[in-house]
Amino acid sequence: MEIIAVILILTGLVFDLGGTIGILRLPDVYTRLHMAGKLDTLGSLCLLLGLAVINAIPMGTAELFVSGKILLIVGLVFIASPTATHAWWTPVFEPGSHRGEKGTQGDNAMIWEIKLAVLFVIFACAVAAINVRDLLGAGVLFGVYSFMMCLQWLAMGAVDVAFTEAAIGAGISTAFFLAAVFRTTRRTKD
Repeated sequence: MEIIAVILILTGLVFDLGGTIGILRLPDVYTRLHMAGKLDTLGSLCLLLGLAVINAIPMGTAELFVSGKILLIVGLVFIASPTATHAWWTPVFEPGSHRGEKGTQGDNAMIWEIKLAVLFVIFACAVAAINVRDLLGAGVLFGVYSFMMCLQWLAMGAVDVAFTEAAIGAGISTAFFLAAVFRTTRRTKD
């Protein structure tokens, strides 16, 4: 089982690395969105499945429950990633926009109520991640914080920074935090 978990985690890291390099190096928005939508989703799937397998190895009730939560996160990633890619893609196809043209969002920019809600969630996740006593909860809250920061960068028109935040902040860093939590004790002593 450990060999399968290691293979899944290494495969996920390779896909995430390829997606990150593609996001940073490809020439235009279309190909970068393809990298974010495909490779990073597949990389996250492999990483999270590997973490679920590692966590389920002792086969206790608590371990299987946490592995079930990780599988729930896998489902959420498969819902959120294509939705976010579509949300980023939509302003590119506005009438009058051209391939590779910067700043073509026009009237499709986020309305201020949504921006305020995203900012509130960012603040709430930061405060909760600092105050929570459960390390797994803190890691998940950090991932949500990174994803919300990705939306905030997108609202400010920095699509490249948003892609990088999604791939590295919400993807790879969160996976490393969760892997570290599974290698240590979950609860703090104080």
